[in-house]
Amino acid sequence: MTSTGMTAGPENIDEVGHMNTIEADDDDWVIVNTPALPINPWGGIDFTRVDLANVELVPIWWADLWPEDYGDDVTRVEANEIARRSILTKYLERQLQADRILTISNFDFCTMRAYSDLAPISMTDDERRSARARGLTREWELDWGDLDSDTHFLRDKKWYE
Repeated sequence: MTSTGMTAGPENIDEVGHMNTIEADDDDWVIVNTPALPINPWGGIDFTRVDLANVELVPIWWADLWPEDYGDDVTRVEANEIARRSILTKYLERQLQADRILTISNFDFCTMRAYSDLAPISMTDDERRSARARGLTREWELDWGDLDSDTHFLRDKKWYE
């Protein structure tokens, strides 16, 4: 039995603690090897070696880079900040080309854009209508009429529409 209560064959735990429940002849499984983020000797992400293949693994783009994570070398921190800004710009440009409306609708897009070299971007009226048709404009809003209960509701339009 697996850790989820299902039976899927013999179990074993590898050196990092992942559970393996795949039988050798099981064709239903697809193994994906996710590349790790490049880490420097001090434990910081080495943004000078991050590329578009592993850019989505970066947990937070707007966090400060601390000198102790880069060997207390200010020039190394600055080089990584420049590299981070450059790869984030390339990533956002790629995402905008793939699906502009979905990218702009992303909750974190405005924050990520502020840490890139992209100019401010907003949707056109046609893009806004398309986003609504795709369900990308729905968001949880606080019910201002009932502040005591912290009630929220799902809104599909802005208050002024």
